[in-house]
Amino acid sequence: MPLLVRILARLTGHTRVLAGPYTLGRYGLITNLVGLVFLLFTSVTFNFPTLAPVDKDNMNYTSAAIGVIGLISILTWLTTGRKAFTGPQIDADNMDVLCGHSQEPDVDTGKGSQMVEKL
Repeated sequence: MPLLVRILARLTGHTRVLAGPYTLGRYGLITNLVGLVFLLFTSVTFNFPTLAPVDKDNMNYTSAAIGVIGLISILTWLTTGRKAFTGPQIDADNMDVLCGHSQEPDVDTGKGSQMVEKL
């Protein structure tokens, strides 16, 4: 799901690029698309039984397990999650780092630190 949302945000222009020390650049979207196709393929393939004909002993119960986990997740969200979930807590001291800035020492005076925007 996060991979699909990231791809849709990139294609619709609703994304902010936070440059870091490592980036795939123009290959990022292609890599995400390949990852999504692989994820969808494996999600379907892993649900097939390993032998034919299928009986209760060689049945692949992955679908049932995923269904139970999904049902529990939905029930938990409906009963307590949407009321109690607050999301990630962001430390105000690190907000500059999240916005692409870093605190580096002032080389002129050697004292304190100043805000330096990374390019």
